[in-house]
Amino acid sequence: MVVKLMLPSEKLLLDGGEKLSPEDTTHYRSVVGALQYLSLTRPDISFCVNRVYQFMSSRTSVHCVNRVLACVLQSPALIFLVPSDWVGNPDDRQSTGGYAIFVGGNLISWNSRKQSKVSCSSTEAEYKAVDDAIAELI
Repeated sequence: MVVKLMLPSEKLLLDGGEKLSPEDTTHYRSVVGALQYLSLTRPDISFCVNRVYQFMSSRTSVHCVNRVLACVLQSPALIFLVPSDWVGNPDDRQSTGGYAIFVGGNLISWNSRKQSKVSCSSTEAEYKAVDDAIAELI
C-alpha cells in the first residue's frame, strides 16, 4: 500500500479539527520538529512538513502528520544521526560534531571530530554538524 502525502491543492483550516490535550500538543509539536529535521534528507516529505509546520498552532493537520509518518515508516531508505555539543572543550571553546549515515539498517559512513570554527550557539554547532553530514551525502 502506498501512502499519499498532501497535495498542493489540499486545504488546511485554522479552525477545523479536534482540540488536542496539553500532553498530545507537546507530543505533536515534537513530532513535527523531528520531521522538520528529517525533511533535510527526504525531499519527498518536505512540502507536506512545511505546510503542517505553518498550521502547527491550529492542530488541524494531525491527519497529515500521520500520513507523513506512515510514508517514512514504509521507506526508511536513508537515515542519518547528527550529534553535536556546544563548547565541548572549555580550553579552546570548540564544539564536537559528528554523523552516522545508514541506508536501511546498514552503516555506510560516520565521522566524529572537533569543528574547525568556534560556534556562537548550540544551534550553530548543530548546523555545522548537519552541513558536514550533507556534504558527505552529496
